[in-house]
Amino acid sequence: MGESNNALLIVTGTPNPEQQEAFQRYTGGVTPLLLELGGKPIQRAQITETYLGQASFAVVLVMEFPSRTTLRDFFNSETYQAFIPDKEKAFLNLNIFFGNTF
Repeated sequence: MGESNNALLIVTGTPNPEQQEAFQRYTGGVTPLLLELGGKPIQRAQITETYLGQASFAVVLVMEFPSRTTLRDFFNSETYQAFIPDKEKAFLNLNIFFGNTF
């Protein structure tokens, strides 16, 4: 499967219900930055039922970006790193994937 120019950001996670303030700070701070980088939201979803397998997350976010380099640079930036303490409190688990459509 070839790599397209655009890149997908796929995030799965389970918010920590006891850390709503950290969740709001993290998502409220990171989301606008992702949009400024040219991110286009494709889908946000809450997992309500597992039909087959074992879901280890409760929410899914998919966004499209101009390039994978844009994503790597952002997640490695000092700007994003400042949100890590809130991220670690806000989620019981969090996975960040880069992908492409095929």
